[in-house]
Amino acid sequence: MVAGDEILRSFDPEKITIETLLFQAGYLTIRSWESNPDIGTWYRLGFPNREVRESFNRFILSYLGPDTASIPVPDHRRVLEVGDFEHLKTLIHALFAPIPHDWYRNNPISRFEGYYASVFYSWLCSLGFMVIPEDVTNKGQIDLSVQTRNVIWIFDSR
Repeated sequence: MVAGDEILRSFDPEKITIETLLFQAGYLTIRSWESNPDIGTWYRLGFPNREVRESFNRFILSYLGPDTASIPVPDHRRVLEVGDFEHLKTLIHALFAPIPHDWYRNNPISRFEGYYASVFYSWLCSLGFMVIPEDVTNKGQIDLSVQTRNVIWIFDSR
């Protein structure tokens, strides 16, 4: 995430942005910065460590819908690390199964792939893997790449 001075220096509680709140709460830290007299100062923000990134994504995942309290994180990590495709399909179905049908029946959210992609992305990030959305290659773009210690997963809708 890239932010300017106006975001990081905002202290008005009536007009606080999510970026400012996350920075001030310690969920985001300054990774690098660039200052230029023409464009001002810009900061590249990121999570301070893996634990904060995983925790934040678990929170986002729980907010997006599925009940994640019963997710056995070590088991899910193991499935991805050994490349067990069949078990991964079962986990993905279980991830989306708790989302009530009424949430997308006659609701505009069913037209937005981004909702489901956000749930899937947050789940993978909460497991602590390197997750690269819209991964650019010399042949085009991959929807999502996930790097574990032993396996690289490529998810693409084509």
